Amino acid sequence: MNELVSSKDLRQQAKELIASGFLPQHIKTVDQFMAIAMKGQEVGLPPMQAVSQINMIQGKPTISSEAMLALVFKSLPTCDIAYRALTNEECVIEARRSPDGQYSKFS
Repeated sequence: MNELVSSKDLRQQAKELIASGFLPQHIKTVDQFMAIAMKGQEVGLPPMQAVSQINMIQGKPTISSEAMLALVFKSLPTCDIAYRALTNEECVIEARRSPDGQYSKFS
């Protein structure tokens, strides 16, 4: 369950976590923490998962592939994803929403 945290509480958590030094190195300010936590909240990630699974790429908060997969399984718990090819050059998967559904191929 992803309960909403008040902005005031989130700011206090941000201050404490930044002071602890236990956040990813790209999060240096309360405002950066807040932006990433807000992005996470939009897609259903709690703050700590958001700061560990959302990366800044060219100034944009970008959800990691691990978090994307977790969100798929969260919203479609019966889905099936089969990796057909996984190399540095290509990734091919077949996925279906339910055990009795048809596979769709993605590459």
